[in-house]
Amino acid sequence: MTSHTIRLDALHQITGRPKEALKNTIKNGNAPWDDSEFPEGQRRQYSAFHALTLVIAEGLMAQGCTIPLSAEFIRAHAQAINLFLDEVSAGKNITPRYVLALQRAVWDSWTGSQWEPVILFGTGTAKEVADAYAGTLSEVGTESETRDGRSERRTIGGPWAATVSIPEMYRLLRQRAEAKGYLVDGRNIHKVADEAQDEAEAEESL
Repeated sequence: MTSHTIRLDALHQITGRPKEALKNTIKNGNAPWDDSEFPEGQRRQYSAFHALTLVIAEGLMAQGCTIPLSAEFIRAHAQAINLFLDEVSAGKNITPRYVLALQRAVWDSWTGSQWEPVILFGTGTAKEVADAYAGTLSEVGTESETRDGRSERRTIGGPWAATVSIPEMYRLLRQRAEAKGYLVDGRNIHKVADEAQDEAEAEESL
């Protein structure tokens, strides 16, 4: 089976993200991937990794996470997403992995109260997610000095959390892709019609 990537039009079709909204997301720097991977001036080709991150972002936003924050959290979980896709591509047993969006409420004697993201870098396992949540919960009520002792900081609430299963979002992506005539296979996206044509041509050459 030949490896394929897709263009923006197909990306919006299989992820369900409106094309103009997707363009604006990328233009505003809120893509859930490292946009520097695409060379300037070249026509972009997107893989299943990019499509999967968009579906994961949708899952986080459905739980109240903003577009910029969901992108930030997903980029921090790139290793977890890549490890999952490696397992799928290699036909290995799938490890349950998650993308965690986590925030804590803090009070600062200079700036007042605000929500602060807690960025989790790791492999996205259930234990990491549980430990991060428990650790943030245990911080509530703790205080410290900041700005060389000129101000105080206190964790006053949270954690606020949104969690998305990477394998389940991959399953959803495959379903949406199939409905649009595509097959998502690990990191690759194949146009079903193209694969059928390739098979027909191979049979004719025999």
